[in-house]
Amino acid sequence: TAFKMYLGVVPVTKDWADSNKEFSLVLPDNPLEDFVELPENEKTLFYSNVLPGIIRGGLQAV
Repeated sequence: TAFKMYLGVVPVTKDWADSNKEFSLVLPDNPLEDFVELPENEKTLFYSNVLPGIIRGGLQAV
C-alpha cells in the first residue's frame, strides 16, 4: 500500500459507518517519532499532528 511505501506502516481500518462510506484509519506506530528528538521535560508530547495533513494532501492528489 502507499502507507507502507511512504510511511513504513500499514494502517488498520475500523469503525465503519453504517453507510460504508466512512471509517477510521489507525496507524499502529508513529513513523515520524523515529526522527524527532524532544527535550527530557517534553517527552510526553505526541509528535504526529502533521500526519492528517499528509494523508489529506495525498487523497486530494488522487
